[in-house]
Amino acid sequence: MIKSMTGFGRGEAVAAGKKFTFELKAVNHRYSEIVLRLPRSLQALEDRIRKIIQASVARGRVDGYLSMEDCGEKSATVKVDKALAEAYYNAMKELQETLGISEEIQLKQLVSLPGVLVVVEPEEDIEEWWPAVQAAVEAAVAQLVHMRTVEGAQLAKDLYDRVEQLNILNRNIMARSPLVVEEYRERLASRLNDFISDGTLTAERLCAEAAV
Repeated sequence: MIKSMTGFGRGEAVAAGKKFTFELKAVNHRYSEIVLRLPRSLQALEDRIRKIIQASVARGRVDGYLSMEDCGEKSATVKVDKALAEAYYNAMKELQETLGISEEIQLKQLVSLPGVLVVVEPEEDIEEWWPAVQAAVEAAVAQLVHMRTVEGAQLAKDLYDRVEQLNILNRNIMARSPLVVEEYRERLASRLNDFISDGTLTAERLCAEAAV
């Protein structure tokens, strides 16, 4: 089966509050070349993605781009550094006593100080994301292969039609060739008779007519 060397594929999948989109573009190339661009946090998956593509695409240059975006609320948590808050409080109390300030230390003052409240992002588990990434890659590859197959079928039909036209021309030529020889013989004989009848036939004229 003939397959085109060009094509495009796109796949999407969602997992763990992330949306993964994988796009593939294939162009003509003598050998197999796969170029992937992945987010830094997903670069460990490059070999797995490459193997999926290689299993279905044997030739051509293939460019793949994987993107990741949040599609849900992040489950970040806020933690309190109690030891640091206590250290701030003690330092502020000491400063009050040193400067003779009687103003009460308020909670909002403490929580506004650097490091007292810490936002902790959820840990990213690349293995939890892999099934969705795999699904997006496989969908893109399937679409790419389908497009190359459809275009290949169109190319094959075009080649078949051209070959059939050549075969028709060849058959016409083969059928016509005996008639052409006979027509040429009759035309040459007629011209020679004309020259003989009017007495203008010479060796030079005979050679010229035979050459024509």
